[in-house]
Amino acid sequence: DVQLDGSDLREHPEAGSYMYGVFLEGCRWDHKIHALGASLPKVLFTQVPVVHFIPTLDFKGKPGVYPCPVYKVLSRKGTL
Repeated sequence: DVQLDGSDLREHPEAGSYMYGVFLEGCRWDHKIHALGASLPKVLFTQVPVVHFIPTLDFKGKPGVYPCPVYKVLSRKGTL
């Protein structure tokens, strides 16, 4: 298992990149089912586990899957 903050990542992946340090607002990552779940009571932000992104040429998302944006700031504006 990898630490949520990526502190134990010692090497770059062969392809793609790791993303860490991201937080969710209004939901949480459920480690049991490996999917988003309802927020726990009185918990506004939760940390996302490390994600390994692998680039794909001409990627087309699956029908019915929401292409969720990732914002750099809480105000949800500016550069994505």
